Amino acid sequence: MKKSMVLALFYSLWFLNCKSSKVGYNMPPDLSDADKKEFVSRFNHGVKLYNLNCQKCHSGPNNSNEQGPNFTNDQIKSYEAAMRIQTPTHEFAQKLSAEDIDDIIIYLKFKKL
Repeated sequence: MKKSMVLALFYSLWFLNCKSSKVGYNMPPDLSDADKKEFVSRFNHGVKLYNLNCQKCHSGPNNSNEQGPNFTNDQIKSYEAAMRIQTPTHEFAQKLSAEDIDDIIIYLKFKKL
């Protein structure tokens, strides 16, 4: 019985993870083809990093919707500063590189709402 419940839970979580829709983006204008490819790569990396490090605290009715976080530009600036100076509530940023933080900010700035 326990084994079947554990398997059912595992498959439910796996299915939910696979089911999650891909996040859309608003690509900045006037990028070269190479820059577009890099933008998409960094945006997708930012999505993954946000989901791993930020989502548990920054989700809910006040700052999130079905597509993810819904921050204002001022909130994004504050969030970026908090990660870069590694405030106590953003200690996880110690394990992130400057480029990782940039990628999270790219995600927050350019995701479709």
